[in-house]
Amino acid sequence: AHSGENPQYMCDQCSQSYYNVFALKRHYIKHTSERRFVCDICNKAFWMKDALKVHKRSHANVKMFQCTQCSKAFAHKHTLVAHLRSHSSEQPFACNVCPKTFIYKYNLDRHQQHHSLPPAIQPLPPPPPAPLPLPPSLIMMAPPKHLEMPTLHIL
Repeated sequence: AHSGENPQYMCDQCSQSYYNVFALKRHYIKHTSERRFVCDICNKAFWMKDALKVHKRSHANVKMFQCTQCSKAFAHKHTLVAHLRSHSSEQPFACNVCPKTFIYKYNLDRHQQHHSLPPAIQPLPPPPPAPLPLPPSLIMMAPPKHLEMPTLHIL
């Protein structure tokens, strides 16, 4: 939707950036007001009435967003958008330490934890490949007796 554009509006509380002033104002509510809208089913609280309304759909198991590639349906549009990446080669979340990329931000975050682990907790490297058996033509016989090394006796 905003390809080629850079976000112009930045929150002075957390540095999150937005493409328009309305989105920034909507975000800013998180820093300046209480969570007044409470779900009567699970007591989760929200800053905005619309967010509570969207949340309540998850309790009703209403899945309005259908994938066009498979039969899965989702309660939230952002979940469908993330799911659609699984049908494509798009992997927008790139590690800034190594060349790995990921479909979901969650997987990138989990991966990046490995880069910040202390050395004692780092995952073990994979074991080296097992040596290939030698062909019979290269297997050496035991050396003849006259070529064996003499035994040393230390006094």
